[in-house]
Amino acid sequence: MDRNNIYRFVKHAKIRIKENKDSDPKFQKKSNKPRIIAVTSGKGGVGKSHFVVNLAINLQKYGKKVLIIDADLGLANIDVLLGVRPKFNMYHVMKGARELKDIVYNCEEYNGVKLIAGASGIQEIADLDESHVSDFLSGFDDLEGEADYILVDTGAGITKNVVSFLLSAENIIVVTTPEPTALTDAYGIIKVVGQHTNNESNIGLVINRVLDVTEARKVFDKLNLVTRQFLNMSIENIGFIYDDTVVSKAVRQQIPFSILEPYSNAAKCMNNITAKILNLPEEDILGIDVNKGSLRGFFSKALNFFK
Repeated sequence: MDRNNIYRFVKHAKIRIKENKDSDPKFQKKSNKPRIIAVTSGKGGVGKSHFVVNLAINLQKYGKKVLIIDADLGLANIDVLLGVRPKFNMYHVMKGARELKDIVYNCEEYNGVKLIAGASGIQEIADLDESHVSDFLSGFDDLEGEADYILVDTGAGITKNVVSFLLSAENIIVVTTPEPTALTDAYGIIKVVGQHTNNESNIGLVINRVLDVTEARKVFDKLNLVTRQFLNMSIENIGFIYDDTVVSKAVRQQIPFSILEPYSNAAKCMNNITAKILNLPEEDILGIDVNKGSLRGFFSKALNFFK
């Protein structure tokens, strides 16, 4: 999509949201607002939705109320990964049959993680116009009492819907893998966000399917260097997840790997990432059994944009 068209779309959506907030008492600023984190990727198939699901499970372990919004419009799959079947989803909201707060599904199987399910295989949901998207974004304020953290699983790529969700979030996490195509596409999404935020970045990077700590460090350093050099932006190093066979096993059984095998390498990496997002000291990390000598150096950079 043309960059100018995306800019006009996002600007219009923000104006509509501001007008609603100025005229409606429910949009007045409240205390203890949930932290909205949008999780995205430049391309599909890098493990973005798996990351969202397991991050939600881990945040819940620390006593946080978590709501997942499956905003991969048209190709949603969070409900499948969790093995749940909500009665209502985004399609019902977009058709005017339900409000956003009415379709919140309580995943009792996962200690109360909540889900707003997306719709899969419906073209009209994937190609929403700007008025529908802005109305949807405005509905976030109705969810304040539902969660401490709202995790928005966006679609892959740089469509107008994805960009709108990213620019409306407090923080952005880009998930990638070491493959050159995935890194190129991750750079593309970072570039688009920077163009709409005057290069004031709140973007963190998670590198999935790495073989070892050295590979993870090299991948981050490479992408961060290019981002600094050509975009005048910095990205934050949130962490990495090992290439682990437990992930495909978890998909087949429709159980998040952090629950299926909590002591697996992938689950341990998710524990560390969660602790970093929560800005926890090392001694407060729950259920961690890691090689401190190798991980401490890699995770030494603070996630300042989560503070």
